[in-house]
Amino acid sequence: MKKFNFMSRKSKPLGREDVSPLIKNSTLPTDEEDQTGNLGYGNPYMENGFNNHQELDNQGGQEKGQSLLSVLAKALRVSHAVPQERLEANLEGPPEEIMCHEAQKKDDTHPEVLHQMYFHLIKASVDKHFPKLPARITVNKLEGYLIKVQITVQGELLRLAPLLKEAQLLKHLIACYHQRMFDCLQQILQHVNTKKEAFTVLDWVLHTYLSEELLGHPDIWDEALHAVDLLLLTDWIPQAEKKLLATVQEDTSTSLRRILQNEESGREVCVSGEEAFIKLHLDVIQCINAVLQKAKMMSQTLMRKVQIVCWQELQDFVERYVNAEKKHLQKQAGMGTSSTMHFFKTFNTCNELELYISRIAKDDTSLDCVKTISTLKGLEALSWKLLLEKPFQLAQISLKKYFKREDEQMENLMKEITFIFQDLPKDKDTQKTVINKAYQSITLLYLQHLVQSNHGKLVKRWDYVNKRVMHDAELLHSIFSGLNPDVKQWHIILIKVREVLECSDIERLKITVSEILRDYGSTSAAEHLPALLRWKGGLSWRLTREVLEASQEVYPIDLSQTRSAPWFGCLFCC
Repeated sequence: MKKFNFMSRKSKPLGREDVSPLIKNSTLPTDEEDQTGNLGYGNPYMENGFNNHQELDNQGGQEKGQSLLSVLAKALRVSHAVPQERLEANLEGPPEEIMCHEAQKKDDTHPEVLHQMYFHLIKASVDKHFPKLPARITVNKLEGYLIKVQITVQGELLRLAPLLKEAQLLKHLIACYHQRMFDCLQQILQHVNTKKEAFTVLDWVLHTYLSEELLGHPDIWDEALHAVDLLLLTDWIPQAEKKLLATVQEDTSTSLRRILQNEESGREVCVSGEEAFIKLHLDVIQCINAVLQKAKMMSQTLMRKVQIVCWQELQDFVERYVNAEKKHLQKQAGMGTSSTMHFFKTFNTCNELELYISRIAKDDTSLDCVKTISTLKGLEALSWKLLLEKPFQLAQISLKKYFKREDEQMENLMKEITFIFQDLPKDKDTQKTVINKAYQSITLLYLQHLVQSNHGKLVKRWDYVNKRVMHDAELLHSIFSGLNPDVKQWHIILIKVREVLECSDIERLKITVSEILRDYGSTSAAEHLPALLRWKGGLSWRLTREVLEASQEVYPIDLSQTRSAPWFGCLFCC
């Protein structure tokens, strides 16, 4: 697509800078030729006609001049009679036009007068052929109108180019259409009400009007370089940009408010299905991305300006969404109602919006996303707490019974946990996060209840404690890996616990405890190590301290802060 290189040549004023013969070896068109549209291509008077007017007095004066006007009028498809009021209007124009008017009073064959008449005919042709603007603009009507303008203007320019180029009038025809175009574009801006309309007209000007599809056509673009008034374009672009940004702001704000209204109206509806989990954040992201992509196709500079407008609306949306959702979640918590699916949806939505906002801020470092992400994280933390609250409380009650009653089975707890999480969509990263956290929490809770139980009574009930712990570890992993196969293998903590309980060699015990600290030192598993060593039995205070100090040398961790056993501080005081 060829576009103007406006810096390649200096513009020349329209006028009669070249008085060389124009159209040669011509013959007057017949009536049949008139019907084809090739009017004026063979006029003997044009051989020296449109610019070399000095010969007119020797060739018949007014009659010859009127013949030239008649031929040009036929080519332009307008009446060759120039209304007197048009000529009189020149008295208010530039000095040279006033001089033409004065000359016309004396002689209609005066060259300057004829030249001015040619301009009037061209102006009349532009007025006649330029499509009328629809009374009420819509996107479809605007697109259709601009296509019609494109076809009509290019058709007229290419049809008349051979004749008017020879007559040194093509640049004036282009200039007239150019002026009329931007007069029309100014009117369009006044009627633009949506971002689609604003994008349509601005995109058309940037990618059609200045391309080979119109003024950049190879047959006319040399003349167009000289004829177009760049100030018309540079004055109009900021106005169009301002209108576009205003409509983007209004449309984006309206769309985001509608998304939030739909979310609020659907809160009482049971959340299920893939669409229910992704609809809110996906609608928001699509709303913003659609306008950013459209702007980016037109201009990187425009895209950055549009992004700032969208960013402001996105920040407002996040604040409204978080406030409304917090009230809803707190209301549910206060009423004692529980909705794992809704809690997960909120958690997932916050997570997705955080990722999207981070990407936007990464692309444009001038955007401050700290407050917005912090706002989302507050809601994410609340939904996370409520999401895991029920399964954690359930595990707490069940494990307490499990380590005290003969008839309690670990399988019963796992069935209830599976029921809570089984409907969460498995293709979500957030689902893996939730399952992984639940797996970790219940595993560590199991360890806590184990070391807090009565070792002697537990041995009597279970016979082989080590085997029972191993069985439970495998059951835990089977359940949680079934919910998500990519979760971390938290059951290995319990496998290491079994090794600690079975190990009688102090040096080997030091290695096992060190491995637990290496792999799980950041969790509460490390806090349970002192209690586990004491619960194991067979170790004196001195040996227990020796094992812990040896493991500390390899993987240092502040075990003195443990809350798992109030007496643990004594180990380091002896």
